[in-house]
Amino acid sequence: MGVCASNTVESKEKSKEKHLNKKIERRLENDNEKDRDRIRILFLGTGESGKSTILKQMQILAHEDFLKYERETFRSIIRRNMVLAIQHLVEVAAENIEEKHIEAAELIEKTEYQLEESWSEELKNAIEELWAESKVIRGLWLQRERYHVPATIGYFFDAIERISLPNYLPNIQDILRVRNRTTGIHEKTLVVKNIKITFTDVGGQRNERRKWIHCFNKVTAVMFVAAISEYNQQLYEDEKQNRLTEAIEEFRKIVNNEVFANAGMILFLNKIDLLREKLEQVPFTGRFGYEGPNTLEPVQLYIRSLFERHVPGERSVHTHFTCGLDTDLIHRVFMDCKQTVLMNNIDGLAIIV
Repeated sequence: MGVCASNTVESKEKSKEKHLNKKIERRLENDNEKDRDRIRILFLGTGESGKSTILKQMQILAHEDFLKYERETFRSIIRRNMVLAIQHLVEVAAENIEEKHIEAAELIEKTEYQLEESWSEELKNAIEELWAESKVIRGLWLQRERYHVPATIGYFFDAIERISLPNYLPNIQDILRVRNRTTGIHEKTLVVKNIKITFTDVGGQRNERRKWIHCFNKVTAVMFVAAISEYNQQLYEDEKQNRLTEAIEEFRKIVNNEVFANAGMILFLNKIDLLREKLEQVPFTGRFGYEGPNTLEPVQLYIRSLFERHVPGERSVHTHFTCGLDTDLIHRVFMDCKQTVLMNNIDGLAIIV
């Protein structure tokens, strides 16, 4: 199966990431003096919360374009994700695939997608056929959360003609929707609204947490991101654990962690666009002790209370409802954070004006 064939590439990527993580960790541990002259924002949250998407939005707000090599990397990830997603759906469908689509399904099954050279017109046509014509695949797509298929993949399947062009480079909307699991730590320094900030994105999967926390005892602020649309979903790494429950528990640990006692605390309750859509199909009423109306605003406020009840009395947490794909909304949220949490936690830092 093509899903397994990506192991070689992933192994090389993990080796590079491990080397980079060690370099960053050494620099963080020996860079206390330099830390006094910059703002450091630490992104934390559980897997698939949308942290990396919000970080990309910060790059957009900094008017720092994505370079050609970055867009080429995103193109590779987009095509790989499309192949892995359709392979997974075909695997789940098994013998239920319609007879007229068996040839396309078999081609997809035997594809060993490792490098971009694996992308071909034949593969593109097979994906397009199953996506556009197979009722079985479409039926499974409607149950995508059950099979851990990212919702954004549908956006890319719909755009497969454009994505298959020889000169295709992802645009901003493509880049914001790219799903690439964060492993280890990734650091980026940007000048956002006249403030020089180092953003650090930490992997959110269970096996990526905790081991890095001890490196970040001098952060200006923590931005904890939680996907509040995932109230009916389970973790990829533990299908017995509800994703929203996991996010609340992880936030409880972070907001009560003495390491961050002097850091500003910002809570992003993310993916409100998906929450709005899901409430029409999967009622929140009856879950997490909620018995109110199944409409967006009261559900949002109740979920907010589930997080904020874990905040100790002496702490101040600034909570925002966000959609990682909405640049204007992220802009407004950041400006509010700048005027409150960031400014209140700056003491002697060198701010660019």
